[in-house]
Amino acid sequence: MKWKAALIALTIGFVGLLLAMGIAYLSDRSAGQKNLVAPAATPEVIARGAYLARLGDCAACHTVPGKPAYSGGLRMGIPIGAIYTSNITPDSSNGIGRMSLEDFDRALRFGVAEGHSLYPAMPFTSYYNTRPDDVAALYTYFKYGVPAAVLRAHP
Repeated sequence: MKWKAALIALTIGFVGLLLAMGIAYLSDRSAGQKNLVAPAATPEVIARGAYLARLGDCAACHTVPGKPAYSGGLRMGIPIGAIYTSNITPDSSNGIGRMSLEDFDRALRFGVAEGHSLYPAMPFTSYYNTRPDDVAALYTYFKYGVPAAVLRAHP
């Protein structure tokens, strides 16, 4: 009889875990602002984005010394192994070139890109309260004010 109770408890726990994972996946997919419209890439918006990128110290994680700015690939050792920072240049293969403003907002403020979590690499909790117009300025800067780098962010 005890094995039946254990089996029932195990089944309920497993179903609960699957349910929690499903809810987390759906909430990741729906995070961020909806219907964001990227501003025109004016010199003023690009300059604002450049200022915000310096203020947020994006280069510290997304630039390897001697490599193109924001091309990623910085190796960070963490307790479970190594992670490599992302290429955030406008390159469409290795960078953010295919990202919409909504995708960029989701990555920056919620730590979710292409349906997976960017944690622990992206300190998105530090950027969660970034205003939508500032997110748009950063996006515009990285898309139009930074040269594309075709480097893969990790080996």
